Amino acid sequence: MRWATRFSRRSFGGVPWRFDDAVRGASRHALTSRRSGPNLPVRPGPGRTPQSTMPKITILPQGASAEVEPGLTLLQAGEKAGVEMEAGCFNCSCGTCVAEVVRGMDNLGAPTAEELDVLDQWNKDPEKYRLTCCVKLLSGEVVLKQAH
Repeated sequence: MRWATRFSRRSFGGVPWRFDDAVRGASRHALTSRRSGPNLPVRPGPGRTPQSTMPKITILPQGASAEVEPGLTLLQAGEKAGVEMEAGCFNCSCGTCVAEVVRGMDNLGAPTAEELDVLDQWNKDPEKYRLTCCVKLLSGEVVLKQAH
């Protein structure tokens, strides 16, 4: 099976090419390459500290804060920060968990139709208020003020 590892000179402009030589060359290049990419770990230099990529929640008036994994609801994140937050239904229907977003609205998931309906029933502006049992913390920092 000579054709499996060596191709015709005509196929590549008269240059002989061997698959196994190409693989060896590529792996050698990968081992000696100094370029950094998204999959390579980057260590901070002297005097530099690594920046956290974990989302952070701060709850007022207590001032409690915590770094949490992305994708948690604000209610779950608040509990991780050690703050007991009010909640009733846990499914975006009662409005007990409404809270004012002081900072970081862009770091939250988009409101659902159900959440918008409940906020409308409570006469709360969806640009400033969210239901903590529904909305997910995606990234960055969010500062909440409990409404109740």
